[in-house]
Amino acid sequence: MIKARIWKGYLLRMGLMAVLFTFFCAWFMYDGYVKYPRLAAIYQAFDQLEGEKGSREEAAEVWNRKINEPQSEFYGYPASVSAVNPGDNKSDNDIFVQRLIGFILLPIALLTIGWLVFHLGRWVSCDEKGLHTSWGAHVPFGAIQKLDKTLWAKKGIAVVFYRDPQGRTGNDPHEQIDLRLTLDDWKFDRNPTRAILESVESHLSDEQIVGGDRESHDDESELDEPAPEQDEDTPPKPQ
Repeated sequence: MIKARIWKGYLLRMGLMAVLFTFFCAWFMYDGYVKYPRLAAIYQAFDQLEGEKGSREEAAEVWNRKINEPQSEFYGYPASVSAVNPGDNKSDNDIFVQRLIGFILLPIALLTIGWLVFHLGRWVSCDEKGLHTSWGAHVPFGAIQKLDKTLWAKKGIAVVFYRDPQGRTGNDPHEQIDLRLTLDDWKFDRNPTRAILESVESHLSDEQIVGGDRESHDDESELDEPAPEQDEDTPPKPQ
């Protein structure tokens, strides 16, 4: 049996994307709901104090004194560095933009996390009867209609088209559903994926292989029986 497991490098890339999108989503949400409203409140409080005292210098002096008084309206606010720097004035529009970006990133972060979890532990295998997958697809060699290799040379993607072995039908009760199984050496370990592809080709005629030639190999007898299971984590071709 040949088994092509999900490539660890692919999982790592998806994991990094999930972390980055989640991080930036949390960052913008924090700015929009915590940091920016607080900065706006500090600026407005200082601005109001300046209006009451008549000068920025006197306002800064009062501010820095009252921030340490528990009963003060400024208690808990940070001291301004100087009267010239009371903090950033964050407008309602600034706050809205931060929240909007956070909400835009939220579904992207959830999708990348879901995509990562979805691919954990996935595999495609091949034995003397046909192809099998971790998600429950079983493709007897006799059910395969064609192999499309249009994207194989450049992207390492080959699509196996086969008739549903369960006999389910589509809209036309007399016509079986045509299903497909994608062999992708960007997602799965390259060497086992190629070995599975060669095994599929050995059960097909030249007319059933479209979009490319048969894979070259040194030993013609290797096509008669699937190669032993391989566990190499060989990096795939760039997409």
